[in-house]
Amino acid sequence: MKKHLLAAVLSLTATAAYADPTAMLKVQGSLTTAGCVPELTNGGLANFGEVGLDSLSSAVPYQAGHKNMTLTIKCQSATRVGWAIKDDRPDSNLGAKTLASEFYVENGTANGGRASGAMLSGVGKTSAGENIGGYAVSTDLSAVTADGVAVQPIASTLYSGGTISSKSWINMWATGIIYNNGSDVMTVSAMGARAPLAFTSASFPLKVALAIGPSKNLTLTDKTDLDGQSTITLVYL
Repeated sequence: MKKHLLAAVLSLTATAAYADPTAMLKVQGSLTTAGCVPELTNGGLANFGEVGLDSLSSAVPYQAGHKNMTLTIKCQSATRVGWAIKDDRPDSNLGAKTLASEFYVENGTANGGRASGAMLSGVGKTSAGENIGGYAVSTDLSAVTADGVAVQPIASTLYSGGTISSKSWINMWATGIIYNNGSDVMTVSAMGARAPLAFTSASFPLKVALAIGPSKNLTLTDKTDLDGQSTITLVYL
């Protein structure tokens, strides 16, 4: 019997800069005493394998579970630096165009709750242009460390470049999910503080949880590949 499959592969790309697609030449940069590099375990690949289409429900989202990986930021010397994440497939996020009661990712947040709507990122479209599903990336807040010591994850919202005000930092919210359009920045502080901490190495354990939309809304061929991708960018503080 012919089997219909979904090849489920998500990719997170860690980078410190974007390439400008225009023909404009720019010369820019900054002087810093230490450079930092982001690294993701397994090359940033969250591979959910193949999902038989007969496993999908016609009425409710198919919950594909989650994969764990770790974002590690390594610096040449102690540096205050954070990270932001941006969905590279935002127009294919099923959650952005569907009621939270109709499409969601179970156990998508750090505290085990449902993730939906703008908390999700896209995984591509079917050949008919239908959004296939969505995934959530959350941080295990209790396991974040800097230089081998437990620290407090903090975040700043509405980032658009430049210097982040010291007054804008707050303790990271319980979902562990920062907004996936690059406007939230996460870093660490000492326990009981809300000021970015300089470190040489920090680890952020991540959970990538995936769901596929109800099959009644999807035109699926013999094999449909998922195409989720997000870019993590370092922000010097």
